[in-house]
Amino acid sequence: MYILKPIDYTFAQVTANTALPESDFPAWAAATSYTVGTKVIRATTHRIYQNLIAGVDATLPENAPSRWLDVGPTNAYAFMDGYSSTITSKLYNVSFTIAPGQRISSIALINVVGETVFITATNNGAEQIYNKTITMDATQVATVYDWFFEEFEQKPDHVEVDFPEAYNNPVITVTIAGSSTVSIGRLALTKAYEIGEVEYGAGINIKDYSVTTTDVNNVKTLTKKPNSKLMNFRVVLNQSETNRVNKLLRTLSSVPCIFIGVNAEDYEYTIAHGFYQDFKIILPLPKINYCDLVIEEII
Repeated sequence: MYILKPIDYTFAQVTANTALPESDFPAWAAATSYTVGTKVIRATTHRIYQNLIAGVDATLPENAPSRWLDVGPTNAYAFMDGYSSTITSKLYNVSFTIAPGQRISSIALINVVGETVFITATNNGAEQIYNKTITMDATQVATVYDWFFEEFEQKPDHVEVDFPEAYNNPVITVTIAGSSTVSIGRLALTKAYEIGEVEYGAGINIKDYSVTTTDVNNVKTLTKKPNSKLMNFRVVLNQSETNRVNKLLRTLSSVPCIFIGVNAEDYEYTIAHGFYQDFKIILPLPKINYCDLVIEEII
């Protein structure tokens, strides 16, 4: 099992972004009189704000929460806001180049829509140090009929844990391509930690946030909401590594990470971007211990 801890990178470190320009809504202007409900963007914060009080006010929207409601990131920078449900999208392809200024050992792409992902990297813009092409087709072909008629099935998440960590200043380019609109919820540059092997019997289910209401005639209406993944893993640990894993998990308390139950093809469903609700170290044998993890996805 792997835990991928995202590093922080800034807007300035995103040196190329084909989802620009930011044209979601007009840019905010200090002298404009806005009506209630009007949305604007701020190129400085890369956020969208909705007006709550009509009129003119020169206070920057990010400094006037009683007047301007922050409704989320702009399309161009939604991929780095920390949530997978806010997406950056573009017709046919979208590409980002990031110079994080520090070592990384893994890359995670969460909530992806697209057919192919290309990842390349250089050492501070010089020699190439990484080059990989990934298909995001998860279609299961079991028969000749499936080969000809089964529709494309999207692989929503992908991780690479083999990035060369030796380089201090990698420059990473990630491109998502497809035959229609492509998108990504989160692009995380991460440090990977391996913590043992997941034991058979792991459980994966969802928490559904949909709401059912009943009117005066007892007619039920379902309002569909997002759902999040819940995973229960028992990880087998050697006694020699248990202390390290215990310390790591304590430092990652309430820290959103990417959890990978099984890092293998066709096991993408064991990937979740979220946090652990609880962990418990169990010492049943002299040289073998267990770690029970309960993980909840962030949407």
